[in-house]
Amino acid sequence: MRRPVIDRTDHDDSDALVVRVDYSDDDAWRTVVELLNQPWNGDPEIPASNRFVNNHAYAGASPDEVLAAVGEEGPPLLAVFVADEATMRGEHPVLAISTLTREDCEHDEEFAEAMEFGREFRLAPTAITEMTCNLALGNMGFEEFAAQAAEEPGRVFRGFTADRPAGTVPRTPWDGWDRPCDRTRLRRGQTFRDASLISPNGRYEFVSSNGTFSLRENGEAVWLDAPSHAAGMGLFLDPEGELQLRTDRGHGYPMIPNFDHMRGKRVRWPRDADGRRAPARNAEALLVRDNGDIDLVDNEDRTLWSFETAQHVRLLRELRALSIKKAPVPSHPSRPE
Repeated sequence: MRRPVIDRTDHDDSDALVVRVDYSDDDAWRTVVELLNQPWNGDPEIPASNRFVNNHAYAGASPDEVLAAVGEEGPPLLAVFVADEATMRGEHPVLAISTLTREDCEHDEEFAEAMEFGREFRLAPTAITEMTCNLALGNMGFEEFAAQAAEEPGRVFRGFTADRPAGTVPRTPWDGWDRPCDRTRLRRGQTFRDASLISPNGRYEFVSSNGTFSLRENGEAVWLDAPSHAAGMGLFLDPEGELQLRTDRGHGYPMIPNFDHMRGKRVRWPRDADGRRAPARNAEALLVRDNGDIDLVDNEDRTLWSFETAQHVRLLRELRALSIKKAPVPSHPSRPE
């Protein structure tokens, strides 16, 4: 059965596309929508961004029918979320479906690895914003969330920061964390987690702490990347020179910084054939420059790719200087004659 095309021309890349296919309980659906619209982890700075398809034309649609109905125009879509019969019961788990196909991969092994934990998994409605934010930023892949769901009670992903039920089996750690970098640079085969890299002049410090990454200037935070990373995550420069994010159990995917502060400016970071940020490869090391830039370099310390943090630091200085100039000058009472 052919379903109507879902128009996505006005969608953003961080929107979650939620398609309702079960219409047996309107009260349950209203509860699902309320849960979906909660900000991530209760933080109003990270609001939910959902696009709901609530149309009886999709009643009873299978996952394949939903995928076939998704319009081709619009931003890249890595997952579709389906509210089916199971969603209307219990803790209202939503079905996440990967849009990846064999044609999207260069070879069979790549596709098989991406589908190791299946094309579908279920997640709590309150975890969808966490997932879509990380997918949009390129911080995590669909398979990482599917892997986590496979370890959770009931095989439902509830969020990396969600409270775990008593008796949950802890995840197996990755032995790669036994190869940490020093405080000057991250080299091939080394990891960077809950540690810091210091610029040669000692002014700047790139810090990894509890899954977040920040740059500090003389101890003051001046740049933060992707605060929604999961605790226990860190960086790994693999033997081929690709910079990766790694979960505490070792699942890896490319690290692509947030370049929102560089809109309209040239960014020294690779792109794929579609113009999207691509994995940074062929680096010998990651280090911090004396001007605050975090760079991936070759064997002669020449910059290959850059986080462009120096530009961010300069912008902050300009904004601070502007605010000082605009501050009112206090008036002084005239002295008596």
